Amino acid sequence: MNSNPSALLYRPFWIGTWGAIVLASLGGWLASPVLWLETGLFLGIQALVTALALWALPRYPEHASAAQMVIGLVLVVLFLVYTTPTWQKLELEGIIFGVLAAPFALGIAAAWGWHGMVVNLGAMLVFALLPSSRSEASYVGLLIFLLHSFVGWALQYFFQGFETRHRELERSVSTDVLTQIGNRYALLEDFVKFQKLAQKQGLPLLLTSWDVDGLKRINDRKGHQAGDQYILEFVKALQQAVREGDGLYRTGGDEFVALHLGLASGGRLYERVRANFPSVSGGWSRATNVSLDHALTEADVQMYAEKRAHKAIITSIIGESQTR
Repeated sequence: MNSNPSALLYRPFWIGTWGAIVLASLGGWLASPVLWLETGLFLGIQALVTALALWALPRYPEHASAAQMVIGLVLVVLFLVYTTPTWQKLELEGIIFGVLAAPFALGIAAAWGWHGMVVNLGAMLVFALLPSSRSEASYVGLLIFLLHSFVGWALQYFFQGFETRHRELERSVSTDVLTQIGNRYALLEDFVKFQKLAQKQGLPLLLTSWDVDGLKRINDRKGHQAGDQYILEFVKALQQAVREGDGLYRTGGDEFVALHLGLASGGRLYERVRANFPSVSGGWSRATNVSLDHALTEADVQMYAEKRAHKAIITSIIGESQTR
């Protein structure tokens, strides 16, 4: 089951479902007074199911619509069980089944793909096995139902492919190609989300800034492949040091930023990172109620101070010639 494609179809499904129910019910009232009671009862139960689904929709959008689809389809079959004799006299029972059940067949197959097709075929089999003589209209109704099932499945397949391509495009726009962490665009978006969450929950938000030392010299002396590996080693050390849920971003060739919700100071984090990757400088700033530029500037000031303080250590690690 794919939630995103099905969510796109819930609104037209509900509209189509009630449109078909109302039209079929009006037809029943006009065709035979005998159907008035059954149709009224059917509409009342459908209205109750829909009201309950709408009540649950804000909290459970997928489950509410799923319940509406399945229960609605069951009610359609039950309604037809009671009204088939009257529709048979008019030679319309199959067509009415097709008109009533088509929106459900479309919605179920579009939301659940092959799983929905199984549900639809089960409902079609129940109607086909009803104890009545089959007329030409019955086969027309079954054909309408089957056709809408396949159309729904095709829509589900289309929306699933569209959603996959959309996610890949979104990921490529906001992800650094080499490190597979966020880029500057992702940082701009996530900073707003992190800050709102921090303010709402009353938690501190810490921004850390990182600069990988000696990258240019490694690129010049050993090539960009060695430089890329150097960057990946730092990212691995950073990922091991941060907590799950922290945001990591590459904002430049050797520049990185991280967001940490609920963290007040970056001292221990800095020590953990440098324990596994000593040739890096870092700084941090509180970012709960300031702009991103202000937080970055404050963190960079500390980061460059750390860089100067640890120059001797960096020299011993990557060589005197690389720090000049």
